Amino acid sequence: MEPSNPPPSAARRWSFALPLTAWAVMAAVVAVTLLLFELGRAPRSDQRLADVEQSLATAARQTAAAGQAGARPAPTVCAGVLYPGYRDQLNRSLATSGIEVVDLSVGGATGGGEGVPLDAYPVRLIARGSYVSAISALSILARAQPSLIVDHVALRNQTSSVNLMLEGRVFCRSRKSS
Repeated sequence: MEPSNPPPSAARRWSFALPLTAWAVMAAVVAVTLLLFELGRAPRSDQRLADVEQSLATAARQTAAAGQAGARPAPTVCAGVLYPGYRDQLNRSLATSGIEVVDLSVGGATGGGEGVPLDAYPVRLIARGSYVSAISALSILARAQPSLIVDHVALRNQTSSVNLMLEGRVFCRSRKSS
């Protein structure tokens, strides 16, 4: 008598379904990932990236012209000596932000060296207040004229308030080059 082949077990009958299920799950994961990626993209990100690249190109051109006062827009650099009321003007402007100015100092001119027609005036600010008032103060300083070029800024959290420390420079056309 010939041995008969046993009927396929249920596990063997459905074994081909497991790979199809695995493929279906992987395809679903890929589809969800692509959907989330598309939803996570910032609107108009390509345009914003182009704007940032244009700003970087402008900054690079201005940096390449370092020391050339004429290469900077008029409100960026003051003519001659920094006027005596600059510190008071900054202080009044910062008062509108709601931040408490602990110390604001504007130092004397330091020359840029031979062939550099700009004098730098160091500016130092220490202030205390809410986070919102500190951000408002930085916004005010960003619009100051002549421009305050920031070298160092620190914003430290103190639980219910923040401390803002800033060091920078204001540039004026050197009296030597006038």
